[in-house]
Amino acid sequence: MIANSLQFAVVSPEDLPALVKVLREAGLPDDDVALPGRVFYAFQLEGQQVGYAGLEVYGPNALLRSVLIDPRHRKRGLGSLVVSEMEKLARQAGIETLHLLTTNQAPFFERIGYVLTPRQVAPPDIAGTAQFKSLCPSSAGYLRKDLGSMPQCGHH
Repeated sequence: MIANSLQFAVVSPEDLPALVKVLREAGLPDDDVALPGRVFYAFQLEGQQVGYAGLEVYGPNALLRSVLIDPRHRKRGLGSLVVSEMEKLARQAGIETLHLLTTNQAPFFERIGYVLTPRQVAPPDIAGTAQFKSLCPSSAGYLRKDLGSMPQCGHH
């Protein structure tokens, strides 16, 4: 299975320029990747760089960003594997809800459990991000996924 051989590492400050180049080529926002509060991961399969993804964290909420699979490695299910790794990392970091903006990948994210949501209901921290305010066009879809593993039940 591919999942077992997928590896990832945090993109170090020295490697950020390479990430910026890849994001720019893919038409994804890149001008704020070095700012604090963001962590990007590089994913590898059998020693080859296959993709990236990042989290921009605001307490219990985080923006899932820069989910990018190398064109040569697409159509192998890597996108959903990368996202599920990011969800695990987010859960471990105490993040309850992942948010994302996408101009053309909404159907992909909807297939893996993200819900297309009106932008007005985004939490203030997320609505205040550069991605929301300026980097992503207003035509971008806003999706979110609740990571709570257990539904919250009322106490007796």
